Amino acid sequence: MNFLKKLLIPLIILLIAGAVVAILIKTKPSTQQKPPTEPEWVVKAQTVQKGSNSPYISLYAQLISPSEVSLSSNIEASVIERHVETASKVEKNQLLLTLDSFTQLQQRDLRQAEINEIKSLINDEKERYSHNLKALKKEKELLKLANSTVKRASTLEKSAMASSSQLEEARRSVLTQEISIEQRQLNIDSHPIKLNQLKAKLAQARTRLSIAEKDLKDTQLSSPVNGVVKQVKVNKGEYVRKGNELITLIDTDTLEFRALLPKKYIKTLFSSNDIPPKAILKHDNNTVILDFSRIGNFIEKGQAGSYIYLKQPVNTDLELTIGQIYEISLVLQPIKQTIILPHEALYGTDNLFLIKENRLESTSINWLGESIDEFGNENILVSSPHIKNGDVILTSKFANALPGLKVKIAE
Repeated sequence: MNFLKKLLIPLIILLIAGAVVAILIKTKPSTQQKPPTEPEWVVKAQTVQKGSNSPYISLYAQLISPSEVSLSSNIEASVIERHVETASKVEKNQLLLTLDSFTQLQQRDLRQAEINEIKSLINDEKERYSHNLKALKKEKELLKLANSTVKRASTLEKSAMASSSQLEEARRSVLTQEISIEQRQLNIDSHPIKLNQLKAKLAQARTRLSIAEKDLKDTQLSSPVNGVVKQVKVNKGEYVRKGNELITLIDTDTLEFRALLPKKYIKTLFSSNDIPPKAILKHDNNTVILDFSRIGNFIEKGQAGSYIYLKQPVNTDLELTIGQIYEISLVLQPIKQTIILPHEALYGTDNLFLIKENRLESTSINWLGESIDEFGNENILVSSPHIKNGDVILTSKFANALPGLKVKIAE
């Protein structure tokens, strides 16, 4: 009897539970199934505004100096002091080397003494000329007196009042005076020649003095340019001879960037209005414009293009290293009827999506290159006859982008 009770009680409980479950299922309220809704993707977009925009290409440019200055010794002397070392920055007229100046000082003083001596000779010649002019006048007066004496002696001799010896003595006096006058006149006539000779010697002496002064100046070797010391080739105490190379400088005022421009861009570098191209250099969080200088008019064998040269930026705080290679963006001539878009707008290599009535529509474009907007942001430059001003272009990149997809433009 007890066994039957233990068996029946669980069965009764299970039956009651099953009945309750059946009642609950039967009395469960029915739910009306809603129709599925189409998803709407929130995207970014840009309204088309065509214009004249410039593409750019990335190039690698090396900072070079076409001007290196090699300073040589113009004299023979010992090096007294080195004022700079390799890699030193120098300014124009800055002292670089000091050479022994003893010999050059002696030569300068000697040449100055020569000039002083010749100047004295010139003054002496002028004084002598002035004296000869005055003396000639007096000697001509003496000649007149001597001729008068001859006339009187001749008259007295005829009247037997004077001897023939007195007449001869008077005539001898005339001849002597005539010779003296001729000599005096010769000295006067030769004055311009002597003066010109002395002046020529003075000019020569002055030239020798200028050379001596230059040699003295050359004992102080200064920089002819603003630049950087590439190499110092002599040491303190070293004896240098004329023509020995002393220091090599890099002229930093002539620094420029040199970049190899591919052949396909050479013809399109300039447009019909010949607006010079520019380049953009980004370095150390700074952006500077590089002005175009020139382009090589030849292509060397095995070279993939022609070199272009860009002027170094001025009045900037950029610390640029000579010989280093920098990435630059060369801005080409503007192309009309083009559109600047962010990279996210491009799907594949030649496709993007228009947004019309909140749905995507695929269209093909011509990829013209990279471009930089007014804020310095890098974008792509495209053109398409299928896109008009006012059209809206998808500028979001996402994997579900397909023609006909419903989207909503983010505000």
